[in-house]
Amino acid sequence: MAAETPQTPTIIIPYPGPTSERDCEDVFVYLRPETNGIEVESCLLAVIQGNAIFRESIRLVYLANIPGD
Repeated sequence: MAAETPQTPTIIIPYPGPTSERDCEDVFVYLRPETNGIEVESCLLAVIQGNAIFRESIRLVYLANIPGD
């Protein structure tokens, strides 16, 4: 039996660490492996891009794909 290789996340946008700005807030969204991540991610990004207030004030700072079995 072959040894299993540990799965690691595919870092798409590196996380720079929490913000220290007083008027900013870090928000984390985790998707369960059984969700269709592409559809959910597309919906979230469409909402952000479709609203001028969100588009101008939200900055995506980290995106990773963590493989699940």
